[in-house]
Amino acid sequence: MPKRIAKPDRLAALVRRVIKKKGLNPLQVAKRAARAGHKITDEYVRMILTGEANNLTIEKLEALASGIDEPLESVLFAAAGITPDTAESFKESTLYRLYLKSVDTSVSLHDRVLITELAEMLVEHLGSKAAKKK
Repeated sequence: MPKRIAKPDRLAALVRRVIKKKGLNPLQVAKRAARAGHKITDEYVRMILTGEANNLTIEKLEALASGIDEPLESVLFAAAGITPDTAESFKESTLYRLYLKSVDTSVSLHDRVLITELAEMLVEHLGSKAAKKK
């Protein structure tokens, strides 16, 4: 089951800024992603722009990054609510190093699956802690 992103407003702000700078619209973003072999609809891009997209997956974020021609890392950081001023310190974190291993095809599939499962457990744990605080 896809996990919700923590900061849809930060992702929306990044995408708005990039598409304005590059003179793109949601349909163009979707078409650019498709040419790169990814699938995302223009309607879904609109939902991201308004903060209404609530089931983003890594595949959707990859498609979005491809469609707006921005590094996946930038899109992931925005989706996670990591601001540019904290991005450098985050890149040194164990969590980020694990993420890099999870997408590194030289790492065994078994280890990549374990890392992904660990990340999902962490997201669930943090989500349940946040829900208890409310």
